[in-house]
Amino acid sequence: MAVVQLVIGYFRPALSAPTRKQWRWLHYGWGQLAMVAGAVNLLLGVTLLHDLHDASRALWTGVTVMLLAGWGVTGLVLEVKKAKVGDPAVRA
Repeated sequence: MAVVQLVIGYFRPALSAPTRKQWRWLHYGWGQLAMVAGAVNLLLGVTLLHDLHDASRALWTGVTVMLLAGWGVTGLVLEVKKAKVGDPAVRA
């Protein structure tokens, strides 16, 4: 998924290009999909850790959920900040 993001980024059109809006949605959507896949990967890893090593599922699930919540709050704060400042890529 990360390689696809790099390829999409390489073919980024200019700000004034008519295809910029479609490219931005593709780039943003693919990035969101990658983050969701990463969160699922973390939760599956916790389950696997529990099943293979008899580790405490509650402890590791709690730690993972706290990390994901921090990740989500950080993303939300950055999105709100970007909306207030104005994103130059949105103008196109």
